[in-house]
Amino acid sequence: MVDVSEYIRPVILPKRSLRLVRTRKKIKLDGKFLGPIPEWWAARTRKHSAGLLIGLLLWRRYYFNGSKNPVKLTGVELRGLGINRQVARRNLAVLEKAGLISLQKFRYRSPLITIIVKEEDCLE
Repeated sequence: MVDVSEYIRPVILPKRSLRLVRTRKKIKLDGKFLGPIPEWWAARTRKHSAGLLIGLLLWRRYYFNGSKNPVKLTGVELRGLGINRQVARRNLAVLEKAGLISLQKFRYRSPLITIIVKEEDCLE
């Protein structure tokens, strides 16, 4: 038998002063989140009900982007909700015609979408 007591040393941790660090509290959302959108914006989409779901997706992307314009609505998001690309394109055109968004289109990429946030900036 080997005596290992010679090799064992007690572990002493250095004393450190603890300080509180402020962190942002992260909110964990359960499930999928669509809203919130301004009341006037929802009222204008009522006239053009085809674009309401796409409008909700745009506002969700806007808030998750830190309330910064422009936003992108990617094909992955659309496929996740079972929305066809051509249907989304038509609904974006409806929202643009209603004056609720402005589009910057590209040839092979998702368009950059600027959401009209203030009611007085709305074209209609």
